[in-house]
Amino acid sequence: MGRKKLTMEEKARALALIEQGMPVKHVAAELNVSRVSLFKLKKSAASLPTGTLPPRKLGCGRKRKTSERTDKMLVRELKQNPSITAAELKKKHPDLLQDVAVRTLQHRLQKDLGLPCRRAAKKPLLTDTMRKKRLQFAKQYRDWTPEQWKSVMWSDESTFRLVRGGSSLVRRPSTVSRYDAHYTVKTVKHPDSVMVWACFSGKRAGRSLLPSKERNSPDLNPIENAWNKMKNDLAKSRPTSIVPLKEALKKMWVTMDVSYLENLAISMPKRIEQVLKTRGNMTKY
Repeated sequence: MGRKKLTMEEKARALALIEQGMPVKHVAAELNVSRVSLFKLKKSAASLPTGTLPPRKLGCGRKRKTSERTDKMLVRELKQNPSITAAELKKKHPDLLQDVAVRTLQHRLQKDLGLPCRRAAKKPLLTDTMRKKRLQFAKQYRDWTPEQWKSVMWSDESTFRLVRGGSSLVRRPSTVSRYDAHYTVKTVKHPDSVMVWACFSGKRAGRSLLPSKERNSPDLNPIENAWNKMKNDLAKSRPTSIVPLKEALKKMWVTMDVSYLENLAISMPKRIEQVLKTRGNMTKY
């Protein structure tokens, strides 16, 4: 025997099939609903304009555990603190949420309010001075072509650890960038394990570089992507001591695809564009 209740989507499909001449018993079998429900639906729709679905009865279904006022409060709390958990929300607002289960709150945040739990991006902490420097650099080189960027020698140092840290979760609306400063976990570099220095350019072997005495902005240096790629690869092999860690790093750098490094160099116009767009704040690069 089929179910008695029909969703609005099932009502629309059922009426469409019945209008096409399909017998009620076949429609009931296809939608796994009772024939009685379909006969009632057909009777209710008969007095309505063509294409109109019978409305849901008032008071039908379980009463919502949260009110419109409560939902606004939840959104306001998550805007102020994207990392707050459903359990913490319940504890903070016992007057409004004492009868609401944590699981219900999680469902309301994710499904109804569009605030699913997402993994926060880790980005370097930017001070006001650093943001101004990024913006100034972007304005200065906004007209450079990919070929010019390929002639730059990119260099930097990075620390490679034997064990990488975990990540954090935040609730972020899908309309907001993952790299918005409010929704990222700030990280700070600390000396540890092995310190590595390297450099590259987008030019292939045998081609000269443009002479330059100016250092590149460290916050926009594409070599950071190469470091991150190497750290991700290390996380898979997980060397357990310094010696194999050093050997793995040397091998990774020597065997790195030249075209990958070239693509990093010519990505600078996009990086510049994003920095200008965010007024010096964080971007995905």
